[in-house]
Amino acid sequence: MPARPVEPPPGRGPVLAGESGSVGAAVLVVGGIALAVVLFWMYSFGEAALVPSTPRGWVFLALMVALFMAWFVASVRSRVAVGADWLMVGRQWVDLYDLTAVRTARRGLGLPVLRLEDGSGRRVAVPVATLRADPLRWDLVHLGVRWSEVTNEVRFSVLGETWLGPDPLPEGATRTRRRRRPVSVVRRAQPDHSGLPPRPDPFDPVLGAELPRRPQSPPTGMGPVLSGRSGRFWPGVVVPLVLVGAVVVVLEPGWPGTVSGWLVLAIAVVSFGGLLLLATQTYLAAGAGWLADERAWVDLEDLAEVVVVRSRLRLTDASGRRVFVPVRRLRDLPVALELVRVGLAWSRGANVVVVDERAERILRAETS
Repeated sequence: MPARPVEPPPGRGPVLAGESGSVGAAVLVVGGIALAVVLFWMYSFGEAALVPSTPRGWVFLALMVALFMAWFVASVRSRVAVGADWLMVGRQWVDLYDLTAVRTARRGLGLPVLRLEDGSGRRVAVPVATLRADPLRWDLVHLGVRWSEVTNEVRFSVLGETWLGPDPLPEGATRTRRRRRPVSVVRRAQPDHSGLPPRPDPFDPVLGAELPRRPQSPPTGMGPVLSGRSGRFWPGVVVPLVLVGAVVVVLEPGWPGTVSGWLVLAIAVVSFGGLLLLATQTYLAAGAGWLADERAWVDLEDLAEVVVVRSRLRLTDASGRRVFVPVRRLRDLPVALELVRVGLAWSRGANVVVVDERAERILRAETS
């Protein structure tokens, strides 16, 4: 729920889920980045450079202060609230059961932002990660979109369909959906499921010990998450910062003082930013009959191919969906590994599944 009280739109029901910006978080993020900029400036140009010596310098300093203050105020005032049939972002809101358009855009670090428009012309824009931070928040919005599809002609952009369309990405995935590949599936004339291991119980509490840290929801129509891992935010931030600090300490004072030095610094920042994204966006989740990575999911009981590509297990189902799972990560998740084994056994009962020797050894499927 939002930390600060939020009034629902006129004539609408109460707030059921949401969040609002906090002063503490804004101070931590904005203040921390501002402090890092000041320390870097001091290290590069000396303490005297902090006090401008020209009118142009004072103008630049004033603009920087105004920018950080605007960022701070926007962070504190940000809020998202969801009701049974409405979504409010800031002071704007839309009727979730009267949507006419679902589009997406990209903002900071390329993260997806949903743009929703209802039949009254109202519009809101909200980051996908903000909605998916709370399963109830996401389910309320997703249910409204499904109902709007039934009653209205909702226009979906390509990425909009990826996130909220008929076959959306599972929660936790943060990248663009992987395209399906055409697959030739050989169906068995007489499917045989005798002697197969029993399907796991999706509600077995013992299987909940390996859940990813980030809240999430399974693919549409599939059972709950039973096992998985997701990238952690703080290691993804701390490790690149430590590496940047090590580079700065090793280099001599006054660097970068040339154009080439600034170019090297820019390349380093971009590289470390890429490490941050890889660390925080990695994702693996498994349920009874499905497996998902950060870009797609597959039906484990309707597989067409299981092969090892480099150090990753590539699974392709009969619908052409593909996932790539690091072998080491899968071995670290016994429940997920067992779910894949059981799913492959059931797939082989109905399909001729192509499985290479390395995948056979990894999954110990020689007896299937």
